[in-house]
Amino acid sequence: MAGDDLSDGSDTHGHTDSGLTRRMALSLLGVGAVGTAMAGVGAAGDGPANSGGGRDGRPWNQDIDAQGHSLQNLGALEVDHMYTAARDADVIVWKDTEGVFHADNHEETVASGEDVLEVTQAAVDSLTDGRDWMEKVAVVSPSTVGPADVDDSLDDYEYSDDVAGIELPSYTVLDIPAPMRIEETGDQTFVDPIKAADAEHIEIPNLRLVGNPRFGMFLRSVRNVRLGNIHIEMTDDEPRGNIGVRIDGFAYGRDEDDVIRCTDIQVDNVYVENSGGHAFETYAVDRIQIGKVLVNGTEAGAGVLLNETTDATVDAVGCKDIDPGGGYAGFRVANDTHDVTCDQVVVRGGARGIFGVSDSHNVTIGEVNISEMDVSGIFIEDNQNVAINGGVVKNCDGEAVRIHSRPDFGHDPTEGVTITNLRTYDDRDEDDREQSHGIHISGEQTSNVRIINCDVRGGGSGENENIRVDDDVSETVLVNNHGGGLETGTVTLEGGADPAAVVEGVSPFGTQRPSLRADPVEDGGTTFAYDQYFVWNGESDAWDLHLEWKHDPGENVDIQYVVDSPRAHLGALFDEEDDEDDDDGEEFDHNTDPGIVDSFESGDIDVYEGVTDSYEVTDEDPVAHGDYSLKGDGVSAGDTIISMDGLDRYPAAGTTFSAKIGYTEASPVMGLAFGAQDLGEFYFARVYNPDDDARLQLWSPSAEIGSADIEALEPGVFYELVIEWGDNEEFDITLTDPDGEELASFTAADNAGYTGGGVGTRSSALLDEIRILESNEE
Repeated sequence: MAGDDLSDGSDTHGHTDSGLTRRMALSLLGVGAVGTAMAGVGAAGDGPANSGGGRDGRPWNQDIDAQGHSLQNLGALEVDHMYTAARDADVIVWKDTEGVFHADNHEETVASGEDVLEVTQAAVDSLTDGRDWMEKVAVVSPSTVGPADVDDSLDDYEYSDDVAGIELPSYTVLDIPAPMRIEETGDQTFVDPIKAADAEHIEIPNLRLVGNPRFGMFLRSVRNVRLGNIHIEMTDDEPRGNIGVRIDGFAYGRDEDDVIRCTDIQVDNVYVENSGGHAFETYAVDRIQIGKVLVNGTEAGAGVLLNETTDATVDAVGCKDIDPGGGYAGFRVANDTHDVTCDQVVVRGGARGIFGVSDSHNVTIGEVNISEMDVSGIFIEDNQNVAINGGVVKNCDGEAVRIHSRPDFGHDPTEGVTITNLRTYDDRDEDDREQSHGIHISGEQTSNVRIINCDVRGGGSGENENIRVDDDVSETVLVNNHGGGLETGTVTLEGGADPAAVVEGVSPFGTQRPSLRADPVEDGGTTFAYDQYFVWNGESDAWDLHLEWKHDPGENVDIQYVVDSPRAHLGALFDEEDDEDDDDGEEFDHNTDPGIVDSFESGDIDVYEGVTDSYEVTDEDPVAHGDYSLKGDGVSAGDTIISMDGLDRYPAAGTTFSAKIGYTEASPVMGLAFGAQDLGEFYFARVYNPDDDARLQLWSPSAEIGSADIEALEPGVFYELVIEWGDNEEFDITLTDPDGEELASFTAADNAGYTGGGVGTRSSALLDEIRILESNEE
């Protein structure tokens, strides 16, 4: 929007600024309409005037001649240009036909002069001394200010009496619906048109500024402030105006480090154009509500910047061309700003869209729409507990989203960032695409980042750059994101191979078990089935993805895959608050005396939960103990049942226990789950591939931690699995045949910290006679 050119005495509506007569001006003291009173527009009621005069019965408001019209028909006055206030003013400031400003109350002229700032200040000073109620001054004529005659230079954020402007005391309403032009020149501007310090209960319903103010509005250490419609158009001339609106808690008349915080601020609507610095800035403010802020261009500053600000709500921020070539953002939170909610951020062009930095925390941003940024769309650095709940970031020249920590800058590292339902992409012509990453998570000590339900297809310009998580980041959750994960790609499952395929180094996070989303590239009519698992590779310090045939088609099959990190570490979030709890997992008060755990003699599995429909208890052969055994009825990969309570006893650390396990040709898996914390977290001892190149394995909740090769086993036969669960988190695993001959054994160790839990099985064909053999507690 172009600024009004008032040099010829006209505004954008084409009305001449010829001034008012005193009678016209004084009539406004009884007018309560908003906007511009012009010919043909009623500025007062059409009914008869009160016989007693105005609100106080003052003589000036009686039914007297007004240029041939009674006050009953004030709207018929031929007035070129007058602006009226939202409610009755106690003092109005107006300009006569000679260009002289006057301040009039209901009884007298307070001041007259050619300087609107001086006359308005006199009007403000004429209000009742020591009041604890609101009184109002309205400036109803267009005006021009400056250049100010100030010799001394000022610091950037110095609040000074030497700077020209209207200073507001407590309990003051200042309404300036008429445009005010600031004509400042030289190396530094010295006009702060509206300012207040250490004051409370201030209202500015309307303000329209055009030109080059130092600050359009400068409020320091104020309380209970209401800003209505604020419109500031700075020119792109030199010098360029500095900051549009600044509200800070630096103490007036004291050392800058001595802060008197601002409290209870309400802002309705702000428009700032072409500011040299920040368009709207707060520092040391508590409890602020902001409606809509629109910013059309800043030279070297942010659109909305909240510094050390708490308990803030923002309805919407819309920005264009913010700090081109710099680093500021359309919406920025910094310096321990916290407890902030912003419903919507829209930014087009400039350095960044959103920037959180320097220990800002507990920040929630709703919908975003950001594009064409020079540096990044969203940058979250050294922030804690930040949520962005959806929208679009596209066509940036750097990352669409960057989440980062700087351990050497004295701030707490970034943690607890959640981004959901966000779309990132670059749809410019292929040769013009510069967006390097859809989402990039980096920085030593960055942790607990969650990227969920986002669409990052086409988000980055390089391979696997839709989502990138650097190796030094920890506790990252990536789940249900379209087009990106820890690792994405295509792999060929080779017919006749065991395993069918291995993809190395798909995740560097040893304490987080990955998960897989995979689908065939083509539907070629081939019949096949495969299973997958992840193996922690100690040499490379990364997870490897293994894919193995469950039904080998004898030919190659191409699989497209995404490796996710579905959850972070399951330990306590606040260790300092849980000193009474150790890291040994959930405590279970189960009986661990020697004896039967379960031999299914109840005839059912009512004490088990999970995929119970895949299992049944029958008296059909084989049965290892008593009259019944558990049999998998068409189980498939992942069909798990667990009993957490209801049995007479459960294995625990410090016990030796056993189970009878077997497989069938229909279900070639056999094993026992123990130490279960829930349906997804347990140890699992199993025999893999029992009919050919079999292996006895032990899986922790996140990895295979030990194995041994064995000869092929017979289907429909019970073998005995013996597990010695040491107090030092070591396990001795042994498998024997029906005659008691040892077939395989190994020792493994784990640090999951579980000392007890439930029992059950996963995808197994035959299970019977789970028994505790020895307990160290005896």
